[in-house]
Amino acid sequence: MVESTQTEFVVPPLFSVVIPLYNKGKSISRTIGDVLAQSFTDYEVIVVDDGSTDGGAKVIRTPQFQNKVRLICKENGGVSSARNRGVLEAKGAYIVFLDADDSWEEIHLSEIAKLIHDYGSEAKAFATNFARKFPDGSWYVNRTDMKRGLVNDFFKQTNKCSFVNSSCVCIDREALIEVGLFNERYTHGEDIDL
Repeated sequence: MVESTQTEFVVPPLFSVVIPLYNKGKSISRTIGDVLAQSFTDYEVIVVDDGSTDGGAKVIRTPQFQNKVRLICKENGGVSSARNRGVLEAKGAYIVFLDADDSWEEIHLSEIAKLIHDYGSEAKAFATNFARKFPDGSWYVNRTDMKRGLVNDFFKQTNKCSFVNSSCVCIDREALIEVGLFNERYTHGEDIDL
């Protein structure tokens, strides 16, 4: 008698959403809810708890997020360390970053997927526009002269205005690893440096 064995092939997701978590227990549920509400669903969610002391990791362990979010707990090493750990654990072809107190519109990943489809042969990093709400209730809406397309001189454009926010960025995982990930010695500007 010959036994047949079936091998299950698991197709990795297009995106790995990496969320560094440090003492953002009050906002992490809303942030993950925004990810799970995406219209584009080919993704995994990785939360890297960077030594939080406010119980944020307990929120991830609730039944609401069980089997939907992978939680990695580590000693505090800073946001770059947490992001790097998430990238190294990721299975997706592209890394999409989201801070634990930020939110996305439900079309965010579908817009990134369109950019990859249109520019993926020429670009390894992608970004969408963003808005920022301040504690006083006022808003800053990023209004650059940028149009949809390729940016040839990122640093020149960055000197004009802050047109990229780390929670709106997607980077090819292999390219990210090739350049050495985030510099963990930097406490500010690590995203622009990368």
